[in-house]
Amino acid sequence: MFRRKVIRELKENKLGYAACITVIAIGLMIYASFAVVSENLTASQVNFYRDQNFADGYADIMEMPAREVDRLKKIDGIRDLQGRTMEEVRVLFPGKTENVYLKLVSFDPRLNNPINAFMLTAGSLPDAQDSKKDIILDNKFFEANHLRLNDELEVVIKGKKVKFTVAGAARNPEFIYALRTAGDVFPDPEKYGVAYLPYETMQSLLGKKNTVNSIVFTLEPGTDFDDVKPVLERELKPYGILSLYPRKDQPSHLMLNQELDGIKATSRSMPAVFLTIAAVVLYIMMRRTVEQQRGQIGVLKALGYKDSEIMLHYLSYSVIIGLLGGALGGAAGIALSFPLTSAYEMFFNMPGLESRISLRYLLESLLISLIFSAAAGYSGCKGILALQPSQAMRPPTPSPGKQIPLERLGSFWNMLTVQGKMAFRNLYRNPKRSVIVFIGITFAFSLAGMTWATKQLSEKMLFEQFEKVETYDTKIIFTDPRKRDKALWELNRFPGVKKAEP
Repeated sequence: MFRRKVIRELKENKLGYAACITVIAIGLMIYASFAVVSENLTASQVNFYRDQNFADGYADIMEMPAREVDRLKKIDGIRDLQGRTMEEVRVLFPGKTENVYLKLVSFDPRLNNPINAFMLTAGSLPDAQDSKKDIILDNKFFEANHLRLNDELEVVIKGKKVKFTVAGAARNPEFIYALRTAGDVFPDPEKYGVAYLPYETMQSLLGKKNTVNSIVFTLEPGTDFDDVKPVLERELKPYGILSLYPRKDQPSHLMLNQELDGIKATSRSMPAVFLTIAAVVLYIMMRRTVEQQRGQIGVLKALGYKDSEIMLHYLSYSVIIGLLGGALGGAAGIALSFPLTSAYEMFFNMPGLESRISLRYLLESLLISLIFSAAAGYSGCKGILALQPSQAMRPPTPSPGKQIPLERLGSFWNMLTVQGKMAFRNLYRNPKRSVIVFIGITFAFSLAGMTWATKQLSEKMLFEQFEKVETYDTKIIFTDPRKRDKALWELNRFPGVKKAEP
């Protein structure tokens, strides 16, 4: 009997219950999709860092003899330390008017376990006998510029044009999110990338001899960056420290971790909002249902049905809604995680970044949905079940009429129509329901308001950035230091230059 009654009443009020199922499904779709994406990104990050021996610390200096690297390795707490040469160069692409840049990073092919080792995705390492002409490119740059193996690439190094042969493509944990400057927001692999050259080749091209300008190091287990920082600062001070920072401040790692934190926060906060709205709606619906069926409940009690049996009957409405919402939301979330993961793969250059079907999050979605819906259903039903059969079979006693606080505001109260006065009296006579409706409306408009505010803030930030901060029309970056007065004098002589600032 109860089963047929549930099916009949679900059909009679299918639109209301469908709306509740939809809200639950949307919340759990957000939860499942973002949770799966977060798991995919984290797993790929951990494996990539481990396999490529990602550094725990970085130091950029003006220039230091390479022989000093062996001495720095002996600092207590440092497991391994390696020096390298880094230099930014301009790439000359025929027919391209926009500037394209590469960050050249040296590597030592003789090392067995290099720190921040790159992972080849195409081609092979430069030939030791002809390494001067071979270069390994960042795979995103390689693909974005439609390059192929053995293509020629012309760059400008120290004012001289140098031609390289593309020997391969690779990815590196240090450049998962490759930005040219701190002011950049998104990677642009068509205009900026990373390239790898053997150390000896790069030294020869730069006119250097056994020097390094960048240091990467790993730490012993149990050692913090702050434990070795003072010693490194003292040892590197004679060579001109430009920066010294731990892994957590490394730009690419920082951007990836911030994105992961944002995904995790979204997977917790947004579903909570939707599930709370669904719980409020379900509570109101169940409360109204049991109030309408007050007489039926009284008859059932009089016929000997236990309170637990009647409660289970009404809870079955909530459980069915919870199961349907949880199943739809969990399945939709897992399906949505595939395109979301692919979208993140466009920005974060990591291997093994692919989505998988995860039954764990489907089950978690079902469990969360059941908890919220069952709690809402129980809260809506428990009051009526406390009545005796004779009380339940009688209609509820009308609430006593009394003056509400708004009636004391004579001028305001007299402005209201009869319908308006009745509406305010109903709000005060059922304060619990009024508060719940108010909370539901607040949540709904807060979501809309957050979207509008985010759009306006983004527009304002962009406007102020380009209209008040970056007010220049052209920006020139010198590869080497220049005398201030002479550089300004030369720039101000160019036709059309109104003002130049250092």
